[in-house]
Amino acid sequence: MSAGLVRHHFGSKDELRKACDSYALQALHAYVGRAMTDEGLNDPKIVAEARDPLHPYQRYLARALIDESEAAAQIFDEMVAMTEQILERIDKQRPDPPVADLRTRAALTVAMALGIPAFQAHISQHRRRHPVA
Repeated sequence: MSAGLVRHHFGSKDELRKACDSYALQALHAYVGRAMTDEGLNDPKIVAEARDPLHPYQRYLARALIDESEAAAQIFDEMVAMTEQILERIDKQRPDPPVADLRTRAALTVAMALGIPAFQAHISQHRRRHPVA
């Protein structure tokens, strides 16, 4: 996209970034809304189907979070809060209490989930160099 188009439609590169962040977060909220139902939490197929529309934004979110900006921190915090909601519901069905606190587990879950799209190219190259027999 040319600098002129960015200025015309968004005013600045920072405003474009904010619009992209907002759009990606909307997709994330839609995913959580579809997946975080009693039916969704008990059926991996429903969760996978709900996640499909989020796929194009996973890599963007992972890369955006590498930036240590305030916006990136807000995105991460929001993703952790959504994950806490999911884990709380799952914890109610657990026969034993979790070892770590809810916030820590949510933050680590988000970090691990975003690690896959962030390192997707490296993972793919590794699989090509070292195929499974």
